Amino acid sequence: MTDDVNRIRELAGDMAAQAQRVYDDWQQDENGWNEDFGEGGICAEIADVMSLVLEEQGYETEVVFEEGGNHDWLEVITDNERIVVDIPASTYEHELGLYRWRKIPGVLFNAEHIVVEARPREELVEA
Repeated sequence: MTDDVNRIRELAGDMAAQAQRVYDDWQQDENGWNEDFGEGGICAEIADVMSLVLEEQGYETEVVFEEGGNHDWLEVITDNERIVVDIPASTYEHELGLYRWRKIPGVLFNAEHIVVEARPREELVEA
C-alpha cells in the first residue's frame, strides 16, 4: 500500500462527514422528486465534497462518470497511480433504473464506507 493510499484512508472520516452533509440535505417528495436533482441521485455531489477534502491536502482529483453506467466517483491522480475514492451508491440510494434513484432512509456514513483503491496510472479513466 502506498503512502498516498494510507494518507487518503486517514482522511476517510472527514470525507464521510462531508458526504453525510450532502446526504442529510437531500430530500425527496413521495414521488422521489428533488428540486435540485430531479429523480437522480447524489453520487456526483458526494464525489465533489470528498474531492474538496483531498484537494485541501494538495491532491489532484477528478470526478469520473462511468460511461454507459449510472455512477460517479472520485479519482486521485498521482505520478504513479490513480486512486479510486468512492462510497458505493448502494450504501445510500436504490437504483430504480433510467437514472432514477431513491434515498435509503437513515444512513449514517463513517470512514468504513469510503472505498480507497489504488490502480496503475495507465488505467486512468478519461472523463
